[in-house]
Amino acid sequence: MARTALAALMATCLVPACSQSTADPALPRPDDEAPTPSAPTATASSPATASASAATPPAPNAPPDPNGNTAEAIDAWPAGRYPKPLPGARIYSKVRHLWIRHAPHSKGWMGYLSLGDSIRVKGGDPKVALVGAGGSRRCKQWYEVEPKGFVCVGENATLDPNDPLIAELIKHRADPSSPWPYRYGESLNVPVYTEPPSRWKQRRRELDLVDHTDKVRRARAAKDDSERAKIDKRLVGVDLTMAGKGPPQLFK
Repeated sequence: MARTALAALMATCLVPACSQSTADPALPRPDDEAPTPSAPTATASSPATASASAATPPAPNAPPDPNGNTAEAIDAWPAGRYPKPLPGARIYSKVRHLWIRHAPHSKGWMGYLSLGDSIRVKGGDPKVALVGAGGSRRCKQWYEVEPKGFVCVGENATLDPNDPLIAELIKHRADPSSPWPYRYGESLNVPVYTEPPSRWKQRRRELDLVDHTDKVRRARAAKDDSERAKIDKRLVGVDLTMAGKGPPQLFK
């Protein structure tokens, strides 16, 4: 009886471990293509430095208090801690997913770079790392990268660290040393745009836009919450003040 119970307990303990070890992490696909993923070997923002950061993980930084997200609290977010890169040329990503391929023109991927991330080309020399032409605006030239893999440079990536877009993206790149690699915000049923929308596009997606903006305008002028409640109860307790800052550099 005791042996049977012990065997059942051991089987119960082993099942979750087996299911975790065989499950492949699911990564999102880009909008413009549907690659056939193989078993990913690098899912960190920078595969070349993933092993170094994983070996000695620093203590995580606590995120800002979600109930007190003042401008001062957000601006005081601690700076990321990035491994010092090796000297030499690097490829910088301008997109959410810049795929690291097994071979040039391959649909299978082994990892990716995200916005502002970079990876060193083989030997740190673009002339040595260049392996061939790409064939499109988004992919003009293929380069071999370290520790292994191939990345295409074009509209989605560059070798120029002084590219204006890259210079801005680097300020907000992922922090691989933290469990919270990005600054996060919560959206409550708010439409998401990939770029600042035109007035026409916004009205097309937000059918109540005109009525809503009029309510917000009147609620800002209201003297107290009782007046705001008469306009729209959902606006009571909402900070309706203007941001006080211009658009981010990327949107200018």
